[in-house]
Amino acid sequence: MKENEAYITPTIEIIDEIEPLTKKPVHIVDLPGHEKLRFKFTEFAPIVRGIIFLIDSATCSKNYRQISEYLYDIFSNKDIAKKKVSVLIACNKNDLLTALPPEKIQASLQNEINRLRATRTAALEHQDSLSEDAEYLGYENEDFKFEHLENRVEFVSCSVENDKVKHLKEWIADVYSGY
Repeated sequence: MKENEAYITPTIEIIDEIEPLTKKPVHIVDLPGHEKLRFKFTEFAPIVRGIIFLIDSATCSKNYRQISEYLYDIFSNKDIAKKKVSVLIACNKNDLLTALPPEKIQASLQNEINRLRATRTAALEHQDSLSEDAEYLGYENEDFKFEHLENRVEFVSCSVENDKVKHLKEWIADVYSGY
């Protein structure tokens, strides 16, 4: 299990013609979500332009804690926060009957990150030191909401298997065109 890298040109079909969404290929790095390899994102944090965080909509309710921990680490990373890196949370497998809608996933993740933030903040205060590598998420004395972050965060539904990834391609083109 290691990262996969490729250069892609996102395209869209318009009236039976394939149109590129970017002028140049975009460098994509796919990092595995396995918890033993999650630290790898810090290698790319200083140079990343955007993050697509893929969630399995059909099984995520069993994994909210792990998903929230990974998102917390991403959003509290000083490079991600400083550069205000855009994040697309892609809720995959939305075509399955057991899939949750993005709104439900967003609300559940916000609640879990709020609990996690309280735990981690208390741990830092107990140590009587603040980590220089981490940013506080959201507003103090308020429940966590993704809107409180300086990063642009969007939730969309998709189905990679059924090629329902138009939003992902457009998002990549939008983020890439800003540079």
